[in-house]
Amino acid sequence: MNELADKTVLITGGASGIGLGMVQAFLEEGSKVVVADINAVNFSDARQVLADDLSRVEFVELDVSDDESWIKVIDHVWETYGGIDVLVNNAGVGQGVLPSGKQAQAWELSASARDIVLDVNIAGVIRGVQHVVPRMIERGQGGHLISTASMAGLVAVPGTSLYDTSKFAIVGFSEALAGELIRHNIGVSILCPGSVKSKLKATAAQRSAANTSDGISNYLETLQEARSGKMDALAVGRRTVTAVKNNELYVITHPAFKQEVELRHRKVEAAFGEPAQEGYVEDPAAVAAASNPIYLPDEAPETEETPPVEVKQKALIVTQGDIDPGHEDEFNRWFDTEHIPERANCPGFLSARRFQAVEGGPKYLAIYEVENLDVLDTDGYQAMKTPSEWQRKIAPHLTQSSRRVYTEITRPVTEQQRVIAVRHDS
Repeated sequence: MNELADKTVLITGGASGIGLGMVQAFLEEGSKVVVADINAVNFSDARQVLADDLSRVEFVELDVSDDESWIKVIDHVWETYGGIDVLVNNAGVGQGVLPSGKQAQAWELSASARDIVLDVNIAGVIRGVQHVVPRMIERGQGGHLISTASMAGLVAVPGTSLYDTSKFAIVGFSEALAGELIRHNIGVSILCPGSVKSKLKATAAQRSAANTSDGISNYLETLQEARSGKMDALAVGRRTVTAVKNNELYVITHPAFKQEVELRHRKVEAAFGEPAQEGYVEDPAAVAAASNPIYLPDEAPETEETPPVEVKQKALIVTQGDIDPGHEDEFNRWFDTEHIPERANCPGFLSARRFQAVEGGPKYLAIYEVENLDVLDTDGYQAMKTPSEWQRKIAPHLTQSSRRVYTEITRPVTEQQRVIAVRHDS
């Protein structure tokens, strides 16, 4: 979706934090934005932030955990704007703490606090997809879905296991969804931020008001703030808009967590070994059925044509010959231990290789590649022209020996088109 001007965007949890940052970013692109939030109290502050663009903004109350609330909002948006081009499932809550202020572990949370996290963070996203995607498909104009997960959807953080569960679920759900919606021209992006200035705690506290035994705290946010600092929500919003325009699946805003993600995936990859059942072979059809096109390598990006580069004129020194069978072993020892290493270490020599004839003769061939013909005039090469005592001992037993120098014939071509020809110089 390269062009976002005049597109209709619905953003849940859009009156504050990351949601409001995305509202601002889409407005910068000329979009019409419907700001949906459970907390109408936030609308007043949001209106002040968006004062210059209120003609393209509408505020609606939405409880993402309630299907009837979704239906009411979606019906209104479709009747008013003719459809939704971009759905942003951003509403979410954090994990709880105990009355003592201690971080609550998953087994310590009340049923109410548990259900709030799962119903908002997981089921709320699924409800949005279930109510919007069928209409997108029927409309036939494509679209884009964005779901706000978290860096906690890529790496688990001790102390926030329930929150992590909800965000891992969104990553998996969105990856599968992306593969399913390709044929409908509906893109999917997963936003995985670190710490961002938001009102996640306040939203969760409002939802848990009926259960005063559990306060709500975003422990992950505290951890990430200590490591990377809180990012401005508008910066996250702008990065997300770029992802929509480029149809990017993963939207990563905090690169400081790359190492943790890599370490996790190494653990997963290392666990792949032999089948648990000896001799077991997986049905290829079952493996193929489980494949997802989103995991295929991206196509190589288009690049500007490389300007022609003139390739340097290298040179080859080619020697060949036979050796008396009675001295062949000593000849090979000399060649391998003195002659080849001496030339390989000479400045300007790029390689030194030996070959043996498969049939015919002479039996032995050596090829040396040098940077250019000037190498043959250097002091290093000239010094090697004086034969060693070992070479003088072997020389009388060589037959059919010859030496040729070849220069490379080049044209101004790209490195990819490089073709080498040689001219014989005797």
